[in-house]
Amino acid sequence: MGDTLQIKGFVAGLCLDLIDECRKKLKE
Repeated sequence: MGDTLQIKGFVAGLCLDLIDECRKKLKE
């Protein structure tokens, strides 16, 4: 169970990073 939570957290972190990159590109 713990492993799946870590994976979900890791994926969520990647998604947040991608969203930040998209926002930066949109602002340019």
